[in-house]
Amino acid sequence: MEKEFEFKDSMLEKEVSLEKTASKYYANIPFHNFDHVKDTLKYAEGIMKECEKTGIAINKEVVRKALLFHDAGYHENKRAKGFDTKEEYSVSINEDELKKEGYSPEFIKDVNMAIMATQKDGKFSTNEQKLARMSDISNMAGEYEKFLDCNLRLKNEIKYMSNKKFSWTEWKKATKDTMEFYMSQDEAMAIINDRDEKGKTSFCNGIKQNMGRFLSENEDVLQKAQEEFEKNFYSENNGSQVFTQKPAT
Repeated sequence: MEKEFEFKDSMLEKEVSLEKTASKYYANIPFHNFDHVKDTLKYAEGIMKECEKTGIAINKEVVRKALLFHDAGYHENKRAKGFDTKEEYSVSINEDELKKEGYSPEFIKDVNMAIMATQKDGKFSTNEQKLARMSDISNMAGEYEKFLDCNLRLKNEIKYMSNKKFSWTEWKKATKDTMEFYMSQDEAMAIINDRDEKGKTSFCNGIKQNMGRFLSENEDVLQKAQEEFEKNFYSENNGSQVFTQKPAT
């Protein structure tokens, strides 16, 4: 029993160490920061518990590692580093770090594929890839207040990192298009069976409800919320420039 305890303790230390390593690849930008990673991990843990209860096979460690590194280096210029997509750059970071920790090539490949599954047009077929993808967009289906906060953060981040300024009409349309795209993949992404009488999952229904409420929001109210967010965000950072290196578009 003592040896088993020592083994588990060693594994825990390794996990904590890897989480600290991963966190260094995230900047304090509004949305794609390490808090986003923590949110995705929390969501994934809940789904994995349901999988365990119902006997659905899923490699928890593949999912956890993929989510730790899925947005690593997001704030950096991926093209300057020789990568076409931010996911490819994140995969390269993940591969380097997991190799250092002694993980097998097969395990690293599975994690890499789960990271690539978070790309909007990415391919996903295994439960690990599906869960990584769902977890990455889980804010769309959660409580509305959380969804709205993430939405404002993302709009702010795009404004400063990509120099793309959206009117609220344009942003609502972009949000609607994105949410409808992921809703259309409900059947393909579903892992656990939690469908309603119409055959829709709670995940899909959550996205639909948030989308409807957001589209009905008064634009003046949204603008005030946006301004309040920016004021608080930059105040918390002492007015420092957190968008120091823009990714290539």
